[in-house]
Amino acid sequence: MPTRPLGRRIKDTKCFSGTSLFFAVLVCLACSAVIPALGGGRAATIGGAVLAPVLVALATTRGRGPIRGAGIAALTGVALVISIAGFTVPEVIRGNGSLTGTGSGTFLRTERFPTPTPPQPWPWTPHYAVAAAPPTTAKPLAVPAAPEVDVPDERKCPNADVGTAKTCKSISIRNIGPRTVELATGDVEGDDAVDFILTKACDGMLKPGTACSIRIRYQPIDPGTHAAFIVLHVKPGNYELPIALTGTAAQSA
Repeated sequence: MPTRPLGRRIKDTKCFSGTSLFFAVLVCLACSAVIPALGGGRAATIGGAVLAPVLVALATTRGRGPIRGAGIAALTGVALVISIAGFTVPEVIRGNGSLTGTGSGTFLRTERFPTPTPPQPWPWTPHYAVAAAPPTTAKPLAVPAAPEVDVPDERKCPNADVGTAKTCKSISIRNIGPRTVELATGDVEGDDAVDFILTKACDGMLKPGTACSIRIRYQPIDPGTHAAFIVLHVKPGNYELPIALTGTAAQSA
């Protein structure tokens, strides 16, 4: 019996039919939206976006062997590219991070975030009163005091194996000043931001003598030493206080 042409065998698998492509893209987009909304990181989002079209392809294709496998891989790749573009392009235009979650981007970092700068006092210039008497130096303009908030400079997370998660010691934020301040916790940023997951933010009004905490989970995806940072925004004064995050991961046995 003569062997059927390669093109005919690929067509018979239904991997490139309109139905398969439609449902593969649909479930890929759905996973890309739902997982960040539930608090999942980029690794979980990418994993779900890859697995979902694979399952659709397995359910909607026919045949067996390498021809079907290649078709499933191609269909998954097309669905993933469409999903990444569908989320990344509007996020870059908007510049506010993930469309459905609280991260800095669904697949890539797309949030436009200013570089933290240390608090700067208000400048003042001395001036002289005009009078018949000898000129006298006027008092300088009052410089508003920086908010007295006790914030650690860094937090070192426990060592963890790749693929496991360790909860870092809570980052305590205490108001040691005489006035109420307003706090807002930014996203985890930096080259290794994907390895650190923000599980509890410190947001809202903080009265004198009270405290709140930021909680981080260290979940490395590759071995080595990882570093990132998170910024605490403080008002009044619009101060930005960066907190360094570090952790070391080893390849699991």
